[in-house]
Amino acid sequence: MLPKKIIAETLLTLGLLFPQNDTKTRSWLKSEKTGVSIDQAVCQCGSLSARERGFASFVIWHNRLVLLKQAFDDAQPRTLAQWLWDRRDGVQWYTFWVAILVVLLTLVFGMAQTIEGGIQTYYILLDHSKGVASSNK
Repeated sequence: MLPKKIIAETLLTLGLLFPQNDTKTRSWLKSEKTGVSIDQAVCQCGSLSARERGFASFVIWHNRLVLLKQAFDDAQPRTLAQWLWDRRDGVQWYTFWVAILVVLLTLVFGMAQTIEGGIQTYYILLDHSKGVASSNK
């Protein structure tokens, strides 16, 4: 019914979109509760090597895969959890974590300085009250 090239490239495309060795993909497929049932055998299409994952390997599904990749790249994280784990832009990811670290260190050192200032003030007032009491005698 269908030419072998279409079937072969479709299986490669499914192997690209649903990698066989990815446990997260398998668990997502099992948990997906849509009106349409998804064939669990889609995860048995194999895994592609780095060379096979290039756009040049796909003739029939090339344009759709390019659109899918562009949509994936253009999507921005919307929730805090998505920001925490989005590693597509390495510079942005590291900048985010450095900013989190700076804020945490600022809070820790600010709290330590506040506590130390309170302790110093307490001892100064204690020492001052002893000095006032001894000068009144």
